[in-house]
Amino acid sequence: ERARYDNYRVYRVTASNAKELAILKTMEDTSDALIFIEGVHSVNRDIEVVVAPHKIPDFLKAMGDNEIDYVLLENNLQAQLDDEDKEQIKGRAGGYDWTAYQTLDDTYNWLISLTRLYPGVVTLIEGGKTYEKRSILGIKISYNNGNAQKPGIFIEAGIHAREWIAPATTTYIINQLLTSEDAALQDLAKNYDWYFFPHANPDGYVYTHTTNRMWRKTRQPHGICYGADPNRNWDSYWGTVGISNNPCSETYAGPKAFSEIETKSLSNYI
Repeated sequence: ERARYDNYRVYRVTASNAKELAILKTMEDTSDALIFIEGVHSVNRDIEVVVAPHKIPDFLKAMGDNEIDYVLLENNLQAQLDDEDKEQIKGRAGGYDWTAYQTLDDTYNWLISLTRLYPGVVTLIEGGKTYEKRSILGIKISYNNGNAQKPGIFIEAGIHAREWIAPATTTYIINQLLTSEDAALQDLAKNYDWYFFPHANPDGYVYTHTTNRMWRKTRQPHGICYGADPNRNWDSYWGTVGISNNPCSETYAGPKAFSEIETKSLSNYI
């Protein structure tokens, strides 16, 4: 059964000093009734927070007691998600385009179709595997224009599962590079080797479609909780900033760097 967010509210909060920021960070790390859409990293930065109905009184009291500025953005998150579902069904009926968010299978099938439409230019590539045995599928775009040592540009998206706009933006860029008649875009397409992975976290993305629209992490179990934040799991300053050591937290960095097969295998590809 899909998770529902009936009467969940969405607030925008802003910490104006380090003390307020620390309070929000503690709330982010310890409460599973609060979903922080953006990470709690800096003062004077707007952060959207989804608040469960039973948590609303405590949340508002904490904001008031600590003089943290907040604004109500949405009274019932589920109504917004229902509208989104209707738009997806209507948009996908017309085939693969950018009027709706596509499923993982639809995007993978579209990438495969590009290799047939642009032979010798588009090559299917695999960036790695996932915990649930899916491929991290992508494409390479390379025009043979006599420049053997072209610089490469690497673009991955969707590392946070619920951020659907990122894979959609990436596939839009792919389409523009292959179809645009704009001279500047054609120049970009032909003078670089492009590597695209629209979904760096396929398991999480599928889970947002089938079970929980607000899911963010991978799907590997860690104790009684599931997933790590793959954006915080790379072996580069691992565990130093913006992370949680709580496996149930959305910013859990994993028990060690590259504990998630998604980040380890994609790193090996790079």
